[in-house]
Amino acid sequence: MNPFRFLLITALLITILAACAPVAPAEEMPTALLPAGMAYAEGKEIYFIHTEASDPALQTC
Repeated sequence: MNPFRFLLITALLITILAACAPVAPAEEMPTALLPAGMAYAEGKEIYFIHTEASDPALQTC
């Protein structure tokens, strides 16, 4: 393969890859805030969430 053609293909590939790169820093992944209850276990504070749903409409989710 001719060196000019190799450089041309390499430059084209780099240009295509650079166009696909993100311009700005990636945003943080969205998260859900859950209300945590505070309690004591073995003399230490712990935080917990209830995973059961008391509302029948929410139980189907």
